[in-house]
Amino acid sequence: MISLIILVFSCNRDSEEESIEYPLVYESFSILESDIKVYTKNGELTLVDLKEDIIKRYKNNLSDVETNDFEGKIVVTYLAENIVKLTLDNNAEERNRQVKEYKGLIYWEKQDTSSIIVDMNFYASSILKYQPLYYEEFDVPTSTGYIKVAKYKECFFAKKKGNGFEVPMFDYVCITEFEQSTITGINNEITENSLPLIGENDTIIIQEYKIEMK
Repeated sequence: MISLIILVFSCNRDSEEESIEYPLVYESFSILESDIKVYTKNGELTLVDLKEDIIKRYKNNLSDVETNDFEGKIVVTYLAENIVKLTLDNNAEERNRQVKEYKGLIYWEKQDTSSIIVDMNFYASSILKYQPLYYEEFDVPTSTGYIKVAKYKECFFAKKKGNGFEVPMFDYVCITEFEQSTITGINNEITENSLPLIGENDTIIIQEYKIEMK
């Protein structure tokens, strides 16, 4: 099911009214655009041959944006103007989310509050461009071995595009002298000037892409 929008117009000489019937269903459809960047200690790698060689070696660690395997993987059902149900990879969330908008960004916000150690919280790193609307940090006893705990309401981020939405995503691969770490399918955008310090022999690969929903 792709978006179901029923428009009912009542027309007279003075007015025209539009009525929307719920539910409205939006599904991920295709990749609008994608880009891969490679970073070393000297900043973004611009040497084409070297960049392409690195991407080729680690391509399997990145989401396959070329096969359009994202169709139907994200489903957002508007039950009302400010209430949605989010389904990811055919797993529908039990609780509905609230719809909020701030500075042109759509927030599908969870009702429940989550907690996490700040040192382990990706939001606290400022790598991510978009942050939850509700986010607070609290001091904890030193006996816990940590300094702060963060409480926040998880959000899924999107932007309006025509009659649907576009969803920002990125993959993150960090290759160091001793290990390799990979995180794929992050619903956000990267803040390039906030990338972590990169060691002498370290490399970071970022694949950014946008998913169309309609």
